[in-house]
Amino acid sequence: MVVKDHIPLQYPHRLLYGSGILSLWITIVGYLEHNSYLYSIVLTLRWAIPRVTKFLIGVFPLFFGYTLFGTIYFGSQVEEFGTITSSMVTLFAVMNGDVVLDTFETLSSHSFNIIGNIYLFSFIALSIYVVLNIFIALVEEAFFASRASRRSLDVLLSDATKPSSTSPSKDSLSTELVQIIKTLIEKCNMQREKVFESNYVNRNHSPLDEI
Repeated sequence: MVVKDHIPLQYPHRLLYGSGILSLWITIVGYLEHNSYLYSIVLTLRWAIPRVTKFLIGVFPLFFGYTLFGTIYFGSQVEEFGTITSSMVTLFAVMNGDVVLDTFETLSSHSFNIIGNIYLFSFIALSIYVVLNIFIALVEEAFFASRASRRSLDVLLSDATKPSSTSPSKDSLSTELVQIIKTLIEKCNMQREKVFESNYVNRNHSPLDEI
């Protein structure tokens, strides 16, 4: 009730109001950076988003092709495929296992038994068994890579902060700190590339390579 009393009446104001609240709560995640376990979602997204984006760009033509076919062939009789937008929503729901049986029954009720079954079976096999599994594998790979990088960074920091036998001056401490930061950045980048290269080689390894 308290929230509803402060919601603006006009929808543009509601959009700005809601976007501001959403951004505020998202920025709270930044304060969890010092805890690797609580900050794991952000680290995973930083590693996964570039690779997932490239993968989705490559998959989109297949998804859009099924969308256009469904709209052209089923759209005149089936409401779920009446427009391109509704076809995309229906296929996205089917891909996530939401309305699979309902979509089969809807197409069968409009005498699309053979073509409808081939259409849905091929789309489900491609989207669920291939696309979603590759998507999950990319996110999982980014999660473990971020954990490995974070673990290496913690080890380097612990080694760098060990007390020395001598007591250096402030200038030497500043210079040494800059060198440590540069070394940490370089080693983290090298570790990240090694992790992804090893995962890529293992994923694309073929038994024929050993012959």
